[in-house]
Amino acid sequence: MKHLPLFRLACAFALASVAPAIPAWAQSAAFNPHEMIGKTVLDPTGKPVGQVSGEHDGLLFIKTDRLETSLPLTSFTYQQKKLYIAYTQAELNAEVEKTMALINGSFSVGAAVKASDGAMIGKIAQVDAQYVAITLADGQIIRIPRGSVTGTAKGAVIGMTKAQLEAAIPHAQQPAATSN
Repeated sequence: MKHLPLFRLACAFALASVAPAIPAWAQSAAFNPHEMIGKTVLDPTGKPVGQVSGEHDGLLFIKTDRLETSLPLTSFTYQQKKLYIAYTQAELNAEVEKTMALINGSFSVGAAVKASDGAMIGKIAQVDAQYVAITLADGQIIRIPRGSVTGTAKGAVIGMTKAQLEAAIPHAQQPAATSN
């Protein structure tokens, strides 16, 4: 998958926002994330969810039986030298698949596109291997490199604010008024 790191980050935020609370018996203890690589992650009942395949910038990467995703360290509880998460393997797989579907849908024709500041900038008019064409509110169509648009669970987002985009777009000059 070409956008795997962005996908992992999007999944981490999406899953963190819906993660249920760990039961009180599993109160968090401090753990070194790097030392968790290779360890099995367990659900609240002690059944395996997946294995930690890496860590980076406050995220642990987990490989389940079918998928790999990342979650923030705050999603985990470390108790009695075991790492727990509030999802079963099936639940985690389902959440990742749901998030993947939302991300993939954010690149469809007609999907809304927002700036990095959250402002709506337009809708996707066309997508190809290199570019995304976006129809702006004024009807103007711009093409930006596909790598400049990120699919997220909340829609497509470009890597600049609306003000930065407007400053970068060459505006068509109005014809000068003529007198007859």
